[in-house]
Amino acid sequence: MNGKPVVIIFLLLLASSAALFFMPADEGSFERENRSRTELPHLTRDSAFSGEFASSFDSYVNDNIAFRSELIAAGRYIDGKKGVTPPDGKVIYADRDIGTETVQKACMLIADGKIMEVFSENRDAGRTYAAAINNIAENIPTDINVYAALVPTQLEFSDKVYSSVQSSQKNAIDDIYSQLDPRITGVDIYSSLENHTDEYIYFKSDHHWTMLGSYYGYTSFMRAQGKPAAAISNFEKHTQGEFYGYLYEQHPDGDIEKDVLEWYDTSKSADLTVEMESVKDGKPYKYTSPMFDTTKNDYSFFFSADHPFTRITNNSILNGETLLVIKDSFASDFVPWCVNDYHTIIMVDPRTYKGNLRDLFNENSISDVLVLNYIFTTSFEDYCNMMIDMFK
Repeated sequence: MNGKPVVIIFLLLLASSAALFFMPADEGSFERENRSRTELPHLTRDSAFSGEFASSFDSYVNDNIAFRSELIAAGRYIDGKKGVTPPDGKVIYADRDIGTETVQKACMLIADGKIMEVFSENRDAGRTYAAAINNIAENIPTDINVYAALVPTQLEFSDKVYSSVQSSQKNAIDDIYSQLDPRITGVDIYSSLENHTDEYIYFKSDHHWTMLGSYYGYTSFMRAQGKPAAAISNFEKHTQGEFYGYLYEQHPDGDIEKDVLEWYDTSKSADLTVEMESVKDGKPYKYTSPMFDTTKNDYSFFFSADHPFTRITNNSILNGETLLVIKDSFASDFVPWCVNDYHTIIMVDPRTYKGNLRDLFNENSISDVLVLNYIFTTSFEDYCNMMIDMFK
């Protein structure tokens, strides 16, 4: 008799879990995380015995439940209360997923009203990352300029009592740049950001840089090309509103301050066309999205979210130059700075792009290639392999 309540509670929990799975998935959570929903994996003998199928199926189940955002927030809130709280900040241990379906153990530091990812260098993955960029250069015509840009995160420029808990991002960036083919130019974004650490160049509750931070990255890119950068004063500044970013949503904590979404209208004097391409149900399709989505009030304000393929055409610029950006989400507020320097900009996300870069180069007169990612991307070998696979 005494066991009946336990059985009833267990059955209710089981039924609730099943109901969550069969209800519509929380699509909004993937927009906020800038990735696509995990698809049902294919079961093969190799994937079954290697454990790959079990891992992928677990990700599939986690991605296809209703109220995912609310459940994650509740779980992260409980985890956050388990965080270690030394005098120099609160340390939280969690999982990190950059949208490649591989989950790594991660460490977050909450200090000075910010939540910051703690970087741990992975030299093997860093070598694979450098090899992936070298592979791009080897497979394209020699008259195309190739640039590599790695973006450090805000913990690197925080007080030493905080930044000392992680691997040196500068050393990791320098090490990767040193392995690049001489044909490839490493863009020194690090120094530009280092010179402006007293400005609002990173969000407090999100891992991305602000549009002001990406402006300094843009000036570094133009400097690497030997070209002048547009003055920031040329563009009208707007404030979209306050918000809590992705890291806060994953790890809600009362010590984290809200952010303000500020943006500069680089499109005002430009005649822009923005088109996206993707694959749905095995078929390619095209759609449009604004460069600045004023219906959003978080980082997805820029291009509405990440997309597999984006083409921006500025009909006001007739120089015939085309920039290909192979990127993660850090390019979303960087590329708007470049739209007045190129007739066409193509953005490709290795995590979701299903095309072949050989075809892309054959079909477009690409003049420059920029591989732009944030430093944590270099610790995910599967992301590096995705860049390599784009030429297969």
